[in-house]
Amino acid sequence: MPAESELERILAQPGAKQPHSLFAAVVGIMGGDEAADRAMTDGGFVLANADIAEVVAATHQSGGVCLIAHPGRGGEYLIYTPSLLDDLRAEVPIDGFEVYYPLHTAEQMVMLAEYAAAHGLLTSAGSDSHSAQKPPIRYRAEQARALLERLGVRVA
Repeated sequence: MPAESELERILAQPGAKQPHSLFAAVVGIMGGDEAADRAMTDGGFVLANADIAEVVAATHQSGGVCLIAHPGRGGEYLIYTPSLLDDLRAEVPIDGFEVYYPLHTAEQMVMLAEYAAAHGLLTSAGSDSHSAQKPPIRYRAEQARALLERLGVRVA
């Protein structure tokens, strides 16, 4: 079993990476991914995915907006090109996407901002700050003006 202090540290910092940290701790205990997977499943863990069209429809029905987070991040995430955005928008009425993000290149941010402007989509900014070791990046409110105003925040 991981040291109690390690589990306390993981549980004291809720956020997007917490499940991954807990899984890594279980992998360490169990001695490998397959055994850890079995232990997590036997313990009741369920990974649920929903169809993006259903998520967008439910969000819109409740008055919310749907934006794609870090569409240019890469790694294990899909990198959206204008063509892929066209394909997605032909099937799902997304409201916009995160343009300003620390792992996006300058070229990606320009492309995403231009695409959003051309198609009347909302833009957002995110720092991916999920811990004290990654402090938030301060973006100018005007970079997400349309989104903020849609949410009732007046940008001067």
